Amino acid sequence: SGLTQASNAATKQTLQSLLGEAKTQESREQWHQARDTYARVMAIDNSVMEARLGQIRSTARAQLDDRIRSILDQPLRLSSDNVLQEAQQILADARAIKSPGTRLQEQISRLDQTVKTAATPVQVELVSDENTLVTLYRQGELGKFQRKQISLVPGKYVAVGTRRGYRDVRVEFQFGPEGLSQPVVVICRDPIS
Repeated sequence: SGLTQASNAATKQTLQSLLGEAKTQESREQWHQARDTYARVMAIDNSVMEARLGQIRSTARAQLDDRIRSILDQPLRLSSDNVLQEAQQILADARAIKSPGTRLQEQISRLDQTVKTAATPVQVELVSDENTLVTLYRQGELGKFQRKQISLVPGKYVAVGTRRGYRDVRVEFQFGPEGLSQPVVVICRDPIS
């Protein structure tokens, strides 16, 4: 009986210690660590309601953190309409949190700026030889020209040039909110023999 009571007391103390650690991790917005600590509590005693709720809460916040970081780490993906809509939904979800911590507030601010920047078109200059028919994927046929300015949102693009009797050319380019320092050249130069 004494050994059982001692074992129960040790288990209770371990659980209290882990719960305290998880709460500290939550207050520091260390959501992945908090989720893992709550999982350790649940592995010892899955009837601890505080751990269940904490695990649900910290898992949701860890997923939100991952989604925000994914967008911030690869902002050029926002040139895709689907990814931009996803980012706007993530931003709305983050803003809906009642008491965001300092880290989340900073992430919301950065994500908001990134989304606004991604939706702001930039002037890009294309250069050709007036003989090459230029098509820009996701935009359509641009025709034959010597110089052309076009407004595009930051991202990755592919321009294709075709000319009868010449090999087609494919030019891939990408740019951020600062635009491109040089024009994109799309000219068919290699005759087909």
